[in-house]
Amino acid sequence: MRDSVWNRYRNSARTVDRLLKPLLSRDRVIVAVGDHGESFLEDGTIGHGIRLSRYQNMTAAVMFCPGKLARVVELPTSHTDVLPTLFSYLGVDLSDAGAIDGTSLELATDRQLAGRRFATRNYLEPDYALIGPWTQDPSKPFAFRFKASVFAGSATELNAIDEVGLQVEHADSAIQAREVKKWQASLTRTKSETNTTSNTRKRTN
Repeated sequence: MRDSVWNRYRNSARTVDRLLKPLLSRDRVIVAVGDHGESFLEDGTIGHGIRLSRYQNMTAAVMFCPGKLARVVELPTSHTDVLPTLFSYLGVDLSDAGAIDGTSLELATDRQLAGRRFATRNYLEPDYALIGPWTQDPSKPFAFRFKASVFAGSATELNAIDEVGLQVEHADSAIQAREVKKWQASLTRTKSETNTTSNTRKRTN
């Protein structure tokens, strides 16, 4: 059924193109992103949300801002980068830049983007893939797989995976544990940070 599924996918893409065409204008900010990739047996499956692979978890994105020179970013980015990028384009200064996630793709350097880490989730199982600087190195794993619980506030490393989502050997398991803990810590604000944010909001109001 691969050919018929692929044909349906192309028809869907053309339908989206037809719907977007009337909105395209050189004096308008345009943002087109995908929420997931789609596998056509590249990783042994057809569909999405069923495997932590490059093909299902990485998508292309296009942002057009009138009057700005084009920039091609080949490093991993996030949907959370859209808002900060639009803010910088519009010249909006935030009193608390840390209040929102993401970074401006207009202002960030390749070195800054290369050092970031993202987690992506599998639909069918409580598994996450941690993507980071190692993802761009062909000699290293695509991601580190781990289990996490939002309610328990826990994150436990499992193994390294390749770009099709299959387990691969990794020389140093301590690196995986350290990276997962670092990601987990980035999600939790300290008490002082929370108080500062609360006070800022009160002053703003």
